[in-house]
Amino acid sequence: MRFFDRLFERQSGKVIGIILFFLILSSCTNTPQPNDTIAPNDAEAYYNRGVVYYDKKDYDKAWEDVYKAQSLGFKVHPEFLNDLRKASGRQK
Repeated sequence: MRFFDRLFERQSGKVIGIILFFLILSSCTNTPQPNDTIAPNDAEAYYNRGVVYYDKKDYDKAWEDVYKAQSLGFKVHPEFLNDLRKASGRQK
């Protein structure tokens, strides 16, 4: 996953936070659901949950959250979108 390698290289100060975020989510027994504790206008939270769905190979839900994040003005990294397109077999 080139996107995550580059993210960690460029965002080294945020690596610990990102790792903790993924560890906490991966330790949950339930997959996050569309309305689970995300504030309606929290674009970054939708994006982060979309990344988790991507990691769990739930690409339809990943796309839903990416669309929601974009609709709220979040700029999704183009490499992540390319990775999601390749993995899901979809263009949008």
